[in-house]
Amino acid sequence: MRDVKIAKIPQIEVDPITLDIIESALKNYRYEMDAVLYRTAMSPVIREQHDEFPMICDPNGRMVVGQFGSYIREMMERFDRSLHPGDVLLLNDPYLCGGAISHINDFLVLVPVFDGDELIGWCSMFGHQMDVGGPLPGSFPTNATSICASRQSNCLRRADSTRTSSTSSSTTSASR
Repeated sequence: MRDVKIAKIPQIEVDPITLDIIESALKNYRYEMDAVLYRTAMSPVIREQHDEFPMICDPNGRMVVGQFGSYIREMMERFDRSLHPGDVLLLNDPYLCGGAISHINDFLVLVPVFDGDELIGWCSMFGHQMDVGGPLPGSFPTNATSICASRQSNCLRRADSTRTSSTSSSTTSASR
């Protein structure tokens, strides 16, 4: 990541009661992330089978609450753009996130959380989509010999539409 000021994590003593309150609050945020996605998902796989995974991380990409290991650190090591408040990253390339998403039908949404101009954490959610426009309905070509056999994309989009940028790429094994 370029031009991103990352918050320092202070070393503080926290009593057990305060720690329990903070832990419960973070778990509730995660449950609320689940509930919002279940109610708004267009994909029946997310809505009915709950095939989605929310996560909250510290500014270094270490998971604070979630049910899956963190993929943010590995992903950000390869990310060569700057981040700004309001940015949203959307991708479905398993090679860009340490294999946290296992195939192109899983979409990952990653939101950097800022306090002013300082990165203080990450919110993330990924879930399975029924069809992403691959060569077959359902986007599961059983005769594919590589992930490149289906369409892939990644983009960066800012909330401020005057500064929106996006890229579309098809990653090949030669570029890895």
